[in-house]
Amino acid sequence: MSDSSPNATHSPSPNLTLVLASLTSLSEALKEATEILSAFCAENAVSATEGSATEEQEETTEEETEEEEGEERCYYFSPETLRCEQELLLRYNARDFIDLLMVAYKPLYGVLELMKSIEQEVPINSTVISCLGHMLEHVALFIFQIRDVYGSVEPCEE
Repeated sequence: MSDSSPNATHSPSPNLTLVLASLTSLSEALKEATEILSAFCAENAVSATEGSATEEQEETTEEETEEEEGEERCYYFSPETLRCEQELLLRYNARDFIDLLMVAYKPLYGVLELMKSIEQEVPINSTVISCLGHMLEHVALFIFQIRDVYGSVEPCEE
C-alpha cells in the first residue's frame, strides 16, 4: 500500500533532476552572458562619449590634410518597403538600420562570449545546446527579416 498522504516526500525522477540541473546551469550561463553584455554596452557608451572629444581633434587634423573623397549613394524605398521597414523598426524599438543591426549583434555576441567562457573539459548538456540553438535561430530569422525588407530597396539612377 503506497503512502499518498500530503506529508509523504517524493524524490524527483532522475530525468527531472537532470532537467533541473541543466536549467540551473543554463540560468547561470545566461546570467554571465547578461553581465558580459552589460559590460560591453557600458564600454560602448564610454567610448561613444570619448569619441566626441576625438572628433574635435580629427576635425582639425582633416583640415590640415587632404580629405579623401567618399561616395554619395541614393536608394529608392517603395511604399510597401517603407511600411515594412516602419513595422520592423517599431517591433524592435529601433530608430534606423544601424539599431536593427545592434539588435542582431547583441545576442550573437552574448552567445559567442558564453561559448568562449565554457572550458573545453566541461561536458555540455544537450538542453544547453538546444537553448543556444534556439537563440541563434531567433537571430537568424531576425536577420532574414532585415534582409527581406532592405533587399527590395533599389539604387536610384542618376
